[in-house]
Amino acid sequence: MNKFKYLLIIFLFSLFINSGCAQNPENQILGKWEDEYGRSTTEFFKDGTIITIHKREEPIKGIGKYKFIGEKVIKVDYPPEVDQKFPLHGTHIFEVKFPDKDKLALIVYGDNIKLYNYSKIK
Repeated sequence: MNKFKYLLIIFLFSLFINSGCAQNPENQILGKWEDEYGRSTTEFFKDGTIITIHKREEPIKGIGKYKFIGEKVIKVDYPPEVDQKFPLHGTHIFEVKFPDKDKLALIVYGDNIKLYNYSKIK
């Protein structure tokens, strides 16, 4: 019986340690991410700034703000002053998922469901 209690305590302690060490989405999202096609990068900063660069002959840069409005939902605002060639203006709501340690999926729901996959590069 003592052996069972000992193993149970070790198991519960390891669960406690692992749950406390798990990163929350607000920390996991920080850093620079590249889309799965290598056509754009998006960087999330701790102060809520988001910078997206679309790689073309002339790169197009969009600077906006993001914030978590749910446990795994972010609202991104790109102001009207962003370069007119920049494809994302206005407010966008994304579901945030981390399929792997260095993978990010942003999902947009609406008329068409869009999935954006990224890999961490910095």
